[in-house]
Amino acid sequence: MFAERGTDEADRPAVIDTSRRGYTYGQLTAAIGRVAAGLAERVLGRHDVAVIFAPNCPDYPAVFHGVLSAGAVCSPANALYTPVEPAHQLRDSGARVLFASTDSLDRARAAVAEDKVRVEETIVLGSARGAPGPVGETGFDEFLACTAPTPKAVLSSVKLIMSAAAPLDRDLAQALAKRLDAVVVQGYGLTESSPTTGDRRHRRNGEEVPKAFVVRRVTQSGLDAEEVQAFLAARVAPYRKARLVEFLDQIRSPWPASLRKILRKDRRRRESAMCRAAKGPERGADSHLDSADDAFAKPRSGRWVGHRR
Repeated sequence: MFAERGTDEADRPAVIDTSRRGYTYGQLTAAIGRVAAGLAERVLGRHDVAVIFAPNCPDYPAVFHGVLSAGAVCSPANALYTPVEPAHQLRDSGARVLFASTDSLDRARAAVAEDKVRVEETIVLGSARGAPGPVGETGFDEFLACTAPTPKAVLSSVKLIMSAAAPLDRDLAQALAKRLDAVVVQGYGLTESSPTTGDRRHRRNGEEVPKAFVVRRVTQSGLDAEEVQAFLAARVAPYRKARLVEFLDQIRSPWPASLRKILRKDRRRRESAMCRAAKGPERGADSHLDSADDAFAKPRSGRWVGHRR
């Protein structure tokens, strides 16, 4: 994609941050090639996974496209995650390489030390600081300096592309599917769903906030909302902390998609009943609470598939 730009655009800024640090298109193309070559030297390729645990920064596109150019799978992790969350992602994906920013390095070290995490090397986007972690660490500049750029990005192994967190323009999705001869799937409605995870959200005073649904164990009959919130706060990123807690007698389904629908319908049924009790027999402005949310749409024909919730 970047290599196809003409030489007259090589000196144009491609990405830049507030400190004026960044890459031109020529520099970015070279960096992408060096990342791909560095991963190839580590025998990381098709079906292997690399996780990026960093905020937006100039090095991010070089790493992201470099991983794809190597034919590997890139799994981005939210930069606000606590150590428990990237550890789960690393285990679940079987990632062998972790790219981590200096700000997330301490949490990255704790994550790779967790049981059944297979990370072999952490590449630090910046300078490593503090005591070294449980696996080898390489600075990003050193990583780039030790490799030669690959001559051309290879994306022939890409068969499926998933876009989430925001609607993807139909024309853009179809153009991408045609260019890479791949299936492009869109799923939006679960904000920050990368890599395809989500949490239950509830509207309070016009604001969408996370809400926890909890079934107390027999031995924990005294469990209250504050204890649940404190438990979650120590284990999830700030934006996922539960603002509301509701206790249920039972949860009827173990399947995540069905669970969301059941919880949604049960909640609206309870809210609707409370509205009717408060307003009497007449249906008031809150009568819409009886209706269920739209279910996920069936995949459309063609190579571009759109979903919504």
